[in-house]
Amino acid sequence: MSSLATMALGVMAVVMLAPMAQAAILFQDDAFADIYSDAIKIGSNDNGSVNTGIQFGADSTASENGNITWDILTNRFSVDHAVDVIGGFTATGVVDLSGATELMLRKAANPNATATCTALGEVIINTTSNRLEVCTAIGTPGTWAAPSVTLPQGASNPLTCSAGDLFYNTTTNTLNVCTAANTWNIAGPQDFEAVYNYDADKTMTTSNNPFTIDTGTGAFTLTSTGATSINGSSTTVKGTGAGATAISLDANDNAAGGITGVWGTGGLNLSGPGSALNFNSTGAFNVSGTGASTVGSTSGQLNLTTTTSGDIALSSAGNITFDDAQLLSSIKLSNTATGFAATLTGGGIIDNLNSFTTYTTGDGASNIGIENGTLGNIFIGGASSNNLQQALTNIDSLVGSGAPNVEDLTFEPEYPDTVIYKDGSNNRGTLVSDYDSGNSQNYYQWSTSQGSLNDIDLRFRYTLPTDFKSTGNFTLSFRTQDAVNTDNKVDVSVRDVTDAATCGSSTANANTSWTTATISAATLNAGCAGLSAGDAIEVTVKLYSLKSGGTEHWAQVGKVNHLYSN
Repeated sequence: MSSLATMALGVMAVVMLAPMAQAAILFQDDAFADIYSDAIKIGSNDNGSVNTGIQFGADSTASENGNITWDILTNRFSVDHAVDVIGGFTATGVVDLSGATELMLRKAANPNATATCTALGEVIINTTSNRLEVCTAIGTPGTWAAPSVTLPQGASNPLTCSAGDLFYNTTTNTLNVCTAANTWNIAGPQDFEAVYNYDADKTMTTSNNPFTIDTGTGAFTLTSTGATSINGSSTTVKGTGAGATAISLDANDNAAGGITGVWGTGGLNLSGPGSALNFNSTGAFNVSGTGASTVGSTSGQLNLTTTTSGDIALSSAGNITFDDAQLLSSIKLSNTATGFAATLTGGGIIDNLNSFTTYTTGDGASNIGIENGTLGNIFIGGASSNNLQQALTNIDSLVGSGAPNVEDLTFEPEYPDTVIYKDGSNNRGTLVSDYDSGNSQNYYQWSTSQGSLNDIDLRFRYTLPTDFKSTGNFTLSFRTQDAVNTDNKVDVSVRDVTDAATCGSSTANANTSWTTATISAATLNAGCAGLSAGDAIEVTVKLYSLKSGGTEHWAQVGKVNHLYSN
């Protein structure tokens, strides 16, 4: 051992004593002393489990002395006072701070999969999410979760702050961030509803600067269950997309919805760069104005058309005037279906029958000429009359109104050329023809003595007449012994033999009074859309009956009617 410098006598006495069970070095603060030694061994002669310690200070008050103790059982040093580390730790080993009352801090990429927790509240750094997590359940591995953070909050922002401070304002329900010393701003984007709820005038103000909503390739939807208004001194709705839906005004979500445009004296101006202006509607389309209106085309034709059905009507409370001063060519009316062509020339009309009719003033201001038509060489009107309404009345009295007539094909039992047909099973019974004097009804009757339904067919044919245009209803008069169709019933069907199509049927008819079974015109047209004059129609009447409880039930059929229009 190297020489020792000046040392207090007490220290020398302790060192020079014979080996003891415990050794100690007492450092007193009387004077500084230098000790030169490669190492100092304390308690080297101890045998057994005896702790070794160094005491700093020898005050009578024990808490004012400091002790460093080597615990031979745990193989750890302990310090009985708080330790300040000024220069920081530099260690190549492991510092275990996992005790329940110690600082517990380490790191792991996935704590919930790899990190053991030995004490609740232990702290670890999740290096994947770069955040602190706290052990909430002890285990191997433990359960780790990010601690909840409560921000400072209050009814008004603090008067002072440093950049980066956060504060939750409970009055505005907003998170505020300090962007500069003593300067608060609302943090991040705000929900429109939240802003609106706390906005005093409920108005989004842009400080007189342009306001743009740019959704990029996304859509912008403005939805309101109430009225929506867009007001501006000069407002433009612009669609930059291609095609017919660059701008779409759609009120079709409500069947009764409509689009109304109201404009002032500046008028409504619709223009396009050389493209057509189209108005399309599945319903009626109305254009009206209280003042003088003009519909014109500076180049090309102006067409009024109905492409599928319906008429083009010109109607007015006043006169409809074709003003020669406004026309650059004659007015031509044409319809290829009728071959009618007329040209307004001079003081009259030349029609396609080469008949010239002058027009004069007076009631109707027109005469009617008919030449070489189906009525022969007839002229109504002329010099003796210039009343258009009277002329039309005279023509109507000669040619009729043109409305279709309804005709009736009626067949009474026994039906003409009727055949009786058995369908091959359960056809035992009696068929008779008779007359019901109480109801003036000819009829066929079918009955049986069998305990199950037996049936018989009556079949006859007729030809649709040459004046047949369209079908009406088909009816059959019938009556049964009771109104239960499992005891007795009547079926009837109609078939177009010419076109090999079944037009319709009416089945399971039962009634104790004479009544009719009807096959509607709509059903006949749906089943046999090609009904026409000369088609052979086959009617099949099937009668059912049985005997039960000693009663022979019966089914009766009478008159057949087939309405049609010519």
